Amino acid sequence: ISEVTWEESYKSLEAFITEHKRGPMPLKENEKTLYEFFYSQRKLYHEKRLSEKYGNHFLDILRLINELDS
Repeated sequence: ISEVTWEESYKSLEAFITEHKRGPMPLKENEKTLYEFFYSQRKLYHEKRLSEKYGNHFLDILRLINELDS
């Protein structure tokens, strides 16, 4: 995944979560791409395969989701 594509996906995911107050759902056709992006990044993060920059962005997304739960 190119850096431009990653940044676009990250911004789309962040906007989606902010707007819908939830993460994307795997079975909703129009949300599937964002769902796959998020969960692929989560897997890479847990495997310690994300760069520091991408890892920090991923943690920002997790914080955003956790704020919704509070």
